[in-house]
Amino acid sequence: MKLKISKGDVVQVISGNHRGDTGRVLEVYPSKMQILIEGVNIRKRHTKPSQQNQKGGIIEKELPVHYSNVMILDSDKEPTRIGIRREEKEGKTVAVRFARTNENDL
Repeated sequence: MKLKISKGDVVQVISGNHRGDTGRVLEVYPSKMQILIEGVNIRKRHTKPSQQNQKGGIIEKELPVHYSNVMILDSDKEPTRIGIRREEKEGKTVAVRFARTNENDL
């Protein structure tokens, strides 16, 4: 399944413990339908000393969020649904994403 949210989009979490947080999409995992968002869903992991991390300690990292729990932000910084329309550009038909709230291209 192809997700309408892509890498680099700015999204807002609409449900869960991190409701209201916004961030840039770092990675998209379409097979799991999850999205990795910068600064959201940060968890701590306790690690032993190893070759790469000789001190060990506590590492904080972002974990993915299900894509149904986020909405993309439009040009007015409001959460919106995404539509897709077909446009002619240089003789070719191209799919263009647009915000449902203000009809601007994303």
